[in-house]
Amino acid sequence: MTKDELRKKYKILRKKFDEKTIDGLSRASFSLLFNNFELNAKNVGIFLPIPNKNEPNTFLLLTEFFSDSINYFAPKIDTVLDQMNFYSIRQMNQIEFGLYRIPEPISIRKIEFSQLDILLIPLLCFDFEGNRVGYGKGYYDRLLKNAPNKLLKIGISLFHEPEQIDDINAMDVALDYCITPHKLYKFGKIQ
Repeated sequence: MTKDELRKKYKILRKKFDEKTIDGLSRASFSLLFNNFELNAKNVGIFLPIPNKNEPNTFLLLTEFFSDSINYFAPKIDTVLDQMNFYSIRQMNQIEFGLYRIPEPISIRKIEFSQLDILLIPLLCFDFEGNRVGYGKGYYDRLLKNAPNKLLKIGISLFHEPEQIDDINAMDVALDYCITPHKLYKFGKIQ
């Protein structure tokens, strides 16, 4: 299927999830994250879930999975440069709504993208090579084009199985890993 077809399919599938289901799937995914990756003393970029999009609930990272030893940073869209910048976030009360009603950090403590160790990436679905289908705005693809080699790119999916994406192009940047509620997938250069 094409990205547009997959985008439509998975938006419909996600609409069927209620909050309790999303939280349960998110908890299972984050348990796999913490069981497979060392996050202490790391700079971790997280996305914040968009209301009404039924995304993985990364707010749980700031509550149930919170640790003082993990440095969380969330993106804020710079509408002038049309890019994402990452700012420190430690609590739920440090959030405001920005472009496209996307939750963003209020913090003024910015980190350079090159200083992130791990980046959790939103997606609708993914394939066996680590390619992902997002919302189609291209923010993450543009960001990842300049990713340092050390950055671990980890997708978080509410769905268990990879899909076939027929229209991969040169602008797409593959994930290193994708975490589903039941499995960790490894891709590409990661052994």
